[in-house]
Amino acid sequence: MAKRIVLLLLAVMLVTSLAACVDRTVELGTTNLDDLTLEGALVAGTSVTAGTTVSAADLAATDDLTVADDLTVSGSTNAAVGQENVGTVTSYVTATVAYDSSGAVFTVTDGEIWLVQDIEVEVTANWDCTGDDCTLTLGDGNDADGLCVLADANLQAAATEGTGWPAGFTCKVAATRGVYMDEVAAFRYAPSGADETLDITVGGTSPAAGTATVHLYYMRLQ
Repeated sequence: MAKRIVLLLLAVMLVTSLAACVDRTVELGTTNLDDLTLEGALVAGTSVTAGTTVSAADLAATDDLTVADDLTVSGSTNAAVGQENVGTVTSYVTATVAYDSSGAVFTVTDGEIWLVQDIEVEVTANWDCTGDDCTLTLGDGNDADGLCVLADANLQAAATEGTGWPAGFTCKVAATRGVYMDEVAAFRYAPSGADETLDITVGGTSPAAGTATVHLYYMRLQ
């Protein structure tokens, strides 16, 4: 009987000890863990260091990820094309335009600050007007051709702006760039009170055909 009581007491002590281990906070010091499975949140008071590689499948952020200190990346980073970045990171977006297009192709939202670093127009199908006099300008409400000034000869898919240049790409040299982009590092947009749009205007006699892709490279500071 005494032996059974001792065994019962040992069993109770074991269950109590296991429960305490489950409920208590585990402090990680020099202990090495091969696997750590969390059912709740992981809160790091200082830093979290991964000894090997943390892949996208292992680390997922469903909301904003804020880094209060330096973030060092030993490999490459992949940013989605068409996604606007905020800060000193270049964003790349595109817009398709055609001979019958007009108006806004990009919008700088009221309160944002953009530095337009570069712009180019890729002609994807020849533009056709009666008399071969098609024109396409790109600018804004202050200057309709502040960014690009293109004539019919520039709006042909086989046209080049210089020896060795890729065919169909224009708005790259002084003759086709507007004053906003001519020999400047970047053009600043900081609308206050209303959005600012970057607009195209198509001209010429009876435009009948033509498409192009506008490539915009900019840095959004705010």
